[in-house]
Amino acid sequence: MKELNKLFDSVVIEIEDRQNWLTEMEDLVKRDNGRDLEGLNKTRESMVRVKDEIVERVSELEKIVGLIKKERSKHVTADQVDGRLRG
Repeated sequence: MKELNKLFDSVVIEIEDRQNWLTEMEDLVKRDNGRDLEGLNKTRESMVRVKDEIVERVSELEKIVGLIKKERSKHVTADQVDGRLRG
């Protein structure tokens, strides 16, 4: 369970890092005003790639959340059974 929580946290950090980078690039694109068209196109391509990476990471998070829920349900069930045996 700890490993899943650590993995969850690391993926969240990856997403946040990418979102911060996108925000910085969006600001840069606004300030550039089309002066460096070639650089602007490369930046936009990179932004699309990073957005796709964010989508992938969100998908990973959904899988991790599913695994965490599955683990928790196993522990709850085991605790309930253990409690009934003692009771």
